[in-house]
Order: sequence, then structure tokens, then C-alpha cells
Amino acid sequence: MADCIPIREIDLLRWALNFATLCLANQDLWGLPPTEVATLNAAVAEFDGIYRTALGPNASKADILLKNEKKKALKVLLRDFKNRNIDPNRAVTDPNRERLGLTIRDIKNTPVPPPTTVPEFEFTYPGARRIDVHFRDFGSKRKAKPKGAAGAVILHSIRTTPPVNQDELAHSVFTSRTPYHFEFKEDERGKTVYVALYWQNRKGDRGPWSEIQPVIIP
Repeated sequence: MADCIPIREIDLLRWALNFATLCLANQDLWGLPPTEVATLNAAVAEFDGIYRTALGPNASKADILLKNEKKKALKVLLRDFKNRNIDPNRAVTDPNRERLGLTIRDIKNTPVPPPTTVPEFEFTYPGARRIDVHFRDFGSKRKAKPKGAAGAVILHSIRTTPPVNQDELAHSVFTSRTPYHFEFKEDERGKTVYVALYWQNRKGDRGPWSEIQPVIIP
């Protein structure tokens, strides 16, 4: 994704608007998750407004800082959306990818096999109702993902009893960066979240499950 996202902010905004608009217009044809498409379009629209305010004659230092913060978050969202919903999606043709402003990969590239290693992870607590999940390849001291992995899928669920297996974890999120930041509601404090991870490549092939770990929401 880094070779697709423009560096200049105005070019980034134009690129993101085109990408989000096309995903919305084709979400049924491409089988994209409506909720994620809506979140993507809302984030792009929000950045559009914040960017224009930050460039206005009455912009404050806070406006500039907010713009920079939202730009960083938007890039992460765009990368994650593309990795999960566009790269492995056979319904998105090469002409579609060109319209989206993406690099068309050489079909002769060597296939990437599914990940074979397991993520290991730990939790930190940056504040009330907040949990960070720090993950890396099993046995590694570095944060780098294993070769061929696009990122990790984090499965999680608030439960009163431990799950029998990973299939009972009701929610999932893909992330290409560690740590992943969770925020919970005030009335969820003190409850237990069960978490498990697996690596996933760009085609959507998954690796083996990690163990399930419980963590109490602070």
C-alpha cells in the first residue's frame, strides 16, 4: 500500500476520496462489508473537512495537530481495508484496481503460501477502558511479521465464561501493525475479554491459531 498512497496531503485526499467513493459504489458487486465501507467513507469525509479547516486562514495549532493525527489514522485504515477487502478479492479486476489507483501486480509472481507460525502476544493498559495488544512471531524478539504475512487477525469477545474454542470468539479485526489499541465502554470495565490471533497473508489465507488469553478491562 505504501507505493500507492501519495505523499503530498492534497494528493492523499484526492486518492482517498476516489478509493472510498469507488468502494461504496461497487460494494455489492465486489462483496465488500457495508459497515467497513461506511466507516471508510466517514473517515475520508472527516479528514476532508479537517484538512480544509487546517488550511484555512483562521487555522490554529490545534487544527494542524488534529489534521496530522487524522492523516496518520486514515493511512492505517486505508492499508487495513485494502489488505483485507481488496487484495485477496477476485471480484476486483485489474481494470478496477487501476481505477482505484492501485498497483497491478505481476500475475507471474511466486505464490505466497499460508503462514505456518503462530503469533504470541501480551497486553498493556495505557488507561481506563483501554487495552493494547502487542504481538510478534512466536519466539521472536522483533516486532516484524513473519515472511509472507500481511498482518494478524485478532479475534475477541467479552464473555462470562471461557470459550471452548476460537470459533466462540464473536468479533475479529485485521491489523498490520502492533500494538493494536482497543477501547471499551465505561459499563464494560471489570469484564473479561478473551483474545486469540492468527497470521494472514494478502490472499486471505490464515495460519495456525494462537492460544486464547483472557484479559480484564481496566
